[in-house]
Amino acid sequence: MFKEEDCFHYFIEEGGALAQGTCLAIGAHPDDLEIMAAPFIEDCCEHSNKKFVGVVCTHGVSAQLLHSGKSSEILKVKSKRRDEQLEAAHFAKYLGMIQLGYGSDDIKANNNIKLGSQLSDLILQVRPEIILTHNPFDRHRTHQAVCRHVLQAVLLSSYVPEKLLGCEVWGGLDWLESQYKVTVPLKSSRWFAQLISIFQSQNTENRNYAEGVLGRMRSNSTFHDSSKACEEQHIMYALDLLPLLKMKEENYLNFYLNN
Repeated sequence: MFKEEDCFHYFIEEGGALAQGTCLAIGAHPDDLEIMAAPFIEDCCEHSNKKFVGVVCTHGVSAQLLHSGKSSEILKVKSKRRDEQLEAAHFAKYLGMIQLGYGSDDIKANNNIKLGSQLSDLILQVRPEIILTHNPFDRHRTHQAVCRHVLQAVLLSSYVPEKLLGCEVWGGLDWLESQYKVTVPLKSSRWFAQLISIFQSQNTENRNYAEGVLGRMRSNSTFHDSSKACEEQHIMYALDLLPLLKMKEENYLNFYLNN
C-alpha cells in the first residue's frame, strides 16, 4: 500500500483526493513532467473536470555530486529541486505532486521492487484515464528505467487506462511511423516558458529548456505532414504504449519497427 510517509515530499491540494485525478504523469527528475507532459498539464488547467497528478521518482541530484560525499551540498541541491518542483505544481494547479526521492542508481541497474509497488499502488488509487511517462527510446538511462518500471507497475496493477503514452524529453519521436504516435498540441508557448522558467537550477546561459522544447515542438509541427501545413504551431509526439501491455513485448525497437 502506498504510504505518504515513504515519500521525499507529498502535496495534494486542499480538499483534494488522488482518486479525483484524470491524468497521472510519472517522470524521472524534477522538470521532466513539465517538459514531457506540458500539453496535458495545460489542458487540465483549462478544464475543471480534469485533474493532473504528478510523480517524480528521483531527487534529481547528479551521481557525480552524490559520490563526492559533500553532504551539505547534496542536501542543498535536493531541497532546491524539491522546491522548484513544488512551485511548478502550484503554478500549474496540479491536484497532487508526489516526489519519491530515489537516487538514479537505485532504479537504473535493476528492477526496484519498492518503486514498482509504489507506482502500482498509486495507479490503483488514482485510476486515471491517461498515464504518461518517458518513452523507451529516450536517450537518458534513468528515463528508460522509469518507463520500464511504469510498464511493470501497470501490469502489476491490472489496471488498463484509456491512454498510456511515452513522451519526449531526451530525443524526439518524429522518426517513428505515424500509426504508433499520438500528436498533442500545445496552445500557449508563453505559458510553457513561464512554467519551465521555474526550474532555475536547470536553465543556464547555454542551456534553455523552454527554447529547446518549443523548438522541437515547432519542428514537429513544421514537418508533421508533407502534403499540408499543420494548424497548430507547437505539437508534441507521444508513443502509444498500450500495445506493449497487450503483447507483453519487451523488445521495443523490434515491435515498433517490424509490426
